[in-house]
Amino acid sequence: MRARGFTLAEMAIVLSCAAILLPIVYGLGRHLEDQSELARWELGAARAARTVSEELRRDAALGVPVAGEPGAWAMGPCKVRYRVDAESVLIREGGPGCGADRGLARDVEALRPVPGGWELLFVRRLRPSQARRLVVFLPWGAP
Repeated sequence: MRARGFTLAEMAIVLSCAAILLPIVYGLGRHLEDQSELARWELGAARAARTVSEELRRDAALGVPVAGEPGAWAMGPCKVRYRVDAESVLIREGGPGCGADRGLARDVEALRPVPGGWELLFVRRLRPSQARRLVVFLPWGAP
């Protein structure tokens, strides 16, 4: 009767196949995880863009643009400004009577006026060497 088990050659073949397939599977899993994270981030950026659009539209309708200061409106005795802080948060700063300061969006690199509206630039860093950018155009006539 012959003993059951694996020969040394069979074990070497299985280990060789595993050594080839494991990095491929790991890379695929990491790629899928990155894509899932980016999809969630893009959905959040779309929600944030709508919030920013509504705030800009309201402030532009109620205020008068401040000369030489893009992203600022005078509303009676107070002034409203939009700025991006050091932590990449877009903040609406309102003086007394114009509403409290509040964060509108995260992962924002810039909010700048362009012909016909505003450009909102989101950035997401996946790794130190890899970043994803998303540019959203907010037209003046946006609902």
